[in-house]
Amino acid sequence: MDTSITCLNGHFLPAHEALLPLSGRGARFGDGVFETIAIVRGVPCWWEQHLRRLQAGLQALRIKEPTVDWQAMAKEMLRRNSSSQGFLRISISRASDSQGYLPLTPPNCIWAIEYLPARAASAHPCRLLLSHYRRPSPQTAPVNCKLSQGIGNSLALLDAQEGGCDEALMLSSDGELASATSANLFWIHKGRCYTPPLSTGCLDGITRRQVMEHSGEAVQEQRANLTILQQADAVFLTNSRVGIWPVERLQPCGTRFDHKHPIIRQISSVFQRQKNDYISENTEYWKNNS
Repeated sequence: MDTSITCLNGHFLPAHEALLPLSGRGARFGDGVFETIAIVRGVPCWWEQHLRRLQAGLQALRIKEPTVDWQAMAKEMLRRNSSSQGFLRISISRASDSQGYLPLTPPNCIWAIEYLPARAASAHPCRLLLSHYRRPSPQTAPVNCKLSQGIGNSLALLDAQEGGCDEALMLSSDGELASATSANLFWIHKGRCYTPPLSTGCLDGITRRQVMEHSGEAVQEQRANLTILQQADAVFLTNSRVGIWPVERLQPCGTRFDHKHPIIRQISSVFQRQKNDYISENTEYWKNNS
């Protein structure tokens, strides 16, 4: 049994007792947003950026943000779970009754903070499967934020698992490169680094931003098709859990990439240094539980 502590609407209780009502729209329709924040040496990494994306997702879904001191609640969660490594998952869903898909008043919400134990990063380069499931476009849903619904991603990951791969590559609704199911996509060609733009429906990833803004490489957003990726010298994925994850091959086409490419090594080194700097700069604050 999970022995961790969860905070549900401000109440701290054992995780197995934190139950959501079936009548809530989070359970019925996945009507909500979430953030999963890596905890390293007691510090939630890139905390401010995660909160900004959470708030952007709430605004996009027209869910009023609850009046919560998120920092205080996160500190208390870390204290109660005696955790210095792992993840905090903040989720907020619309709790109002429904008339079919139509939310009814009052526009209240259910929120929770969960503690998730750390998972070891993969020891091998990523094996990527091309999925036939597509990423929805931003005109379909506000997919640049972390929406609680993601059945297409789940099905793509199941296909990847059955095909002996670690992740699945999802194209956009227009058939262009978008992202992996739970990570952003980058590729390197002739010394230049590229990533799909947000208009393809990829997530506005926190690690993606760090790579684009602070890696020392001039990363260019580019709309591209699968042929462009197959011509790349190297490919890597990014998210808050794996950081920078080089891709070894793309299945079923059998395309192989240089997972030891020097630009990937450089980006990984800079990213880790920035992460360590962020942790060092914020350790004292997060250790202070007052």
